[in-house]
Amino acid sequence: MLTEEIKKYPPTLKLTIVEGMFTSLMTGGAATFIIPFALFLGATSQEIGFLVAFPALIAAFTQLGSLKILEVYKKRRTALTSMVLLQSISWLVIGLIPFFFKTDQVLALTIIYIVGQVIGSMGSPIWQSWMSSLVPREIIGEYFGIRNALTGIIVFVTMLLSGIALKFVEPSYTLYIFSAIFIISFFGRFIASIIFSKTQDPELIPEKDSTHFINFITQLRKDNFGYFVLFGSLMTFGIALIGPFFSVYLLEEIGLKNDYLTYTLIIAAT
Repeated sequence: MLTEEIKKYPPTLKLTIVEGMFTSLMTGGAATFIIPFALFLGATSQEIGFLVAFPALIAAFTQLGSLKILEVYKKRRTALTSMVLLQSISWLVIGLIPFFFKTDQVLALTIIYIVGQVIGSMGSPIWQSWMSSLVPREIIGEYFGIRNALTGIIVFVTMLLSGIALKFVEPSYTLYIFSAIFIISFFGRFIASIIFSKTQDPELIPEKDSTHFINFITQLRKDNFGYFVLFGSLMTFGIALIGPFFSVYLLEEIGLKNDYLTYTLIIAAT
């Protein structure tokens, strides 16, 4: 049983599992329904493409500056807690856009979403570094297997409940359901930031033999890891190219705009 396995972990590792479960409210909620929400506000296909592509492009470059952030904050806990908190606020603001922006709602959504996603992406390398210091190598596979199983359940349940609510609510209340999804995501991510602030942060030991980005790029075709990076990059490019418009196709072309439950089940299965 998962509960028996979790009991043997130290308190810090238990905390990070709980953090992941609260973050899953955001993954299954706001992150899943951002495109349907944009379409609901009247976004065009071009605006959807920009909404999804531009944050990823900026984040790809800003992640390279994550180490510089650590030089300012000194502690990974402080840096990541601040970023997660700011990202959570972005979801709250997005949920309130229809009530505070009577015009240019899609533009406001795009700007706030870009800011929130870039901040969240900058924290990703810091989180990975932090977890590598917390989780012993001998249990890393088992631990993340359990963590991913629990977070996956929360993501699916959140998606399913959100899809059910959007399908069966009166059309005049659809806006309020969307807002509720983003506000709940805000609370999930906000609680995650609190958990991060209470999580142990071992001293970060800088690596002396670090590889510069340009040198890494020039060495890509000289070992198996380089080929793996190229494969992952091409796969990510392909998914990013078609991914945003798959939701547009389902909602606008196939006609699932009035059947968010079916849309949710299809997205959950992909």
